[in-house]
Amino acid sequence: MIAPDNSEKVTSPARRIGIFGHVGTKNLGDETIIAAVIQNTRRRFPEAEIRAFTFQPEDTRLRHGIAAFPIRQVVQSRVDPEAPTKGEHRTDSSDGPGARIQASLKKIPLLYSCLKGIRDGFGFLRGIWREVGFLAQSYRNLKGTELLMIAGSGQLTDQSGGSWAYPYTFFKWSFLARATGTKLAFMSIGTGWIDSPLSKFFFRSALSRADYLSFRGEDFRKQVGEWGLRGESIVVPDLAYSFHMPNIAAQPKSSHSSPVVGINPVPFFHETMWHKADKQIYDQYVQTQSSFASWLIRRGYTVLFFPTQLRADPPVIQDIVQALERNHPGLSGYQTVDPPMRSHEDLISVMSGMDIVVAARFHGVLISHLLHKPVLAVSYHAKTADLMAQMGQSQCVLHIDACSLDALTSRFLFLESQSKAIAAELERRVPSCRAALDSQYERVFGLLEQGVVRAQTPNKSKAWPKEPSNARIDYGS
Repeated sequence: MIAPDNSEKVTSPARRIGIFGHVGTKNLGDETIIAAVIQNTRRRFPEAEIRAFTFQPEDTRLRHGIAAFPIRQVVQSRVDPEAPTKGEHRTDSSDGPGARIQASLKKIPLLYSCLKGIRDGFGFLRGIWREVGFLAQSYRNLKGTELLMIAGSGQLTDQSGGSWAYPYTFFKWSFLARATGTKLAFMSIGTGWIDSPLSKFFFRSALSRADYLSFRGEDFRKQVGEWGLRGESIVVPDLAYSFHMPNIAAQPKSSHSSPVVGINPVPFFHETMWHKADKQIYDQYVQTQSSFASWLIRRGYTVLFFPTQLRADPPVIQDIVQALERNHPGLSGYQTVDPPMRSHEDLISVMSGMDIVVAARFHGVLISHLLHKPVLAVSYHAKTADLMAQMGQSQCVLHIDACSLDALTSRFLFLESQSKAIAAELERRVPSCRAALDSQYERVFGLLEQGVVRAQTPNKSKAWPKEPSNARIDYGS
């Protein structure tokens, strides 16, 4: 008689894989990147525990259905963002006891300055203490994670909060990854506007600790190389190209039988939504977009205004629509997205129903490529022009500074005349982007099985697909 085997079965623990992104700010393009990385991780590791590290963990949990943790402290602003705006009723506390004491102290400048200095000093110490506590908690959140993937996008910038925002965040998480023994992969990273030497130091220090490093464009790689970063890197397409859309249905078209042009504007030089402000430039931009929409409608198109950044884009769309109604009363044939978009799936569904796209947002352009939609890219940053060049679409780019009505209509007519050839070219190139990204995922996930996998030397290899000599389309002059 054979005795039963009572020994415990030893099972391998599930992989724990982390995804790091500056998301949670209602940027649907960046959310598409996170969704793409989740998809490709689950394809390869169905049982893995996927953890996200983002700006707004609760938003990430709701959107993507995975555990999520904060990448930096959330400090409650003294100004409630939901508080009434100018002109609305607001409780006035300027006559309270605290205000009266402060007014009295200001009458004794030396004493007031000393007390203010003490208060600021204690505030600084409290800030350091809170940061130490946050780092300790982040260490515990990250510990046990085998691989942390920094998920693309234009994350290398200091225009939102200065050196102590994005740059410092990368800096501290690279140290946390080293402290916890977590492999660190920067995948298809892009850069934005960077001014401060301290920011460059923070970024350079973080990137130097990477076990894998790639950029989504050659110019990005060169820019970082100018900071003195050593090591190897390659150029790989934006991660959003690896997003698969099997279950996203196109939103039904409107009751209009005419073809649809989607317009995706940006708040160019808006007083609060842009990194610089100039009311005259912004107003001119709004008027031009309004006139362009009117021109399209008169050509027989239905115009659909749509955002990809759900905080920054709707105000400019509203301004354009108001200008359209003011300057062209009685004109019909334009609309905004209804019901409003809330997710990257909504964005893709809406864009699926468009015939031609005019996009200023980077991922408004890229998702058009995924859907094989002819797109006129209005480029406010070199990254957009570079993306279009990599996809063989340089003839379909207009720099935002040259975005006059004549320029828009001229470029659109060209796009219109070449729409079938452009769609065919995109259909040919997108699979090559996917293949390059599949190769990148394999290399990055290879870090789980071995020591350090460094990218190839950039002078020897690029992961962007090369253009076959016999496959170039003549787009004319």
